[in-house]
Amino acid sequence: MGCVKIIHTLSLSPILMKRIIDLIWRLAPGVQTEWLQCPTMDDALDALKRNRSDIIITQLEPHSHDYVEYLHWYDDYRLVTGVNDSHEPLRKGDTKRYLAYIHAGQAFLQTHSVHQKLPAHKTFMGDVSAIIELVTAGGCCSILPSSILPLQDDKIRAAPLEPPCSRRIAVIAPSSSLLSGAARTTIECLKKCHLQPFFHTSSNSE
Repeated sequence: MGCVKIIHTLSLSPILMKRIIDLIWRLAPGVQTEWLQCPTMDDALDALKRNRSDIIITQLEPHSHDYVEYLHWYDDYRLVTGVNDSHEPLRKGDTKRYLAYIHAGQAFLQTHSVHQKLPAHKTFMGDVSAIIELVTAGGCCSILPSSILPLQDDKIRAAPLEPPCSRRIAVIAPSSSLLSGAARTTIECLKKCHLQPFFHTSSNSE
């Protein structure tokens, strides 16, 4: 059916990327995908402009680019704790160690009111698997996007933030008339993603 080049930025975790790849493999087995990684959104847009990619999947705010946005998801942040730890809301002075996930949404989270209640002891980490392993061991907590959490894990508890907080993941590409058949098929596959349990989110698309 053809090959499609997809760019993703460092703001998307390997766990989430695997879910998207598995979805395409299952729904469009004839499409070959080539995944490229760009460190910044500007680099990704430059690759799209130079025809080095067909589609970008990234954390993105609306109207911040000149390309067509074909779909987006809202990905709720969750307070993640060990199943044996207290599930009380965070409060200032909490003795838990807070593991801060390094990603594009980090600055956005700092403006959320929950940031004022985080434990004083913070460790910054970019490895999601390591964060989940430490939280599972007990005594630590983290705030993570729901889409990168294991679909089934009885060793952790993931609770919505109060008030809720979400990041926005968008799929952008050139206009439909410029897309290859493989790129159009891939976008149609991604549109089905929110109908399946890939994103544990309570928010609705705009």
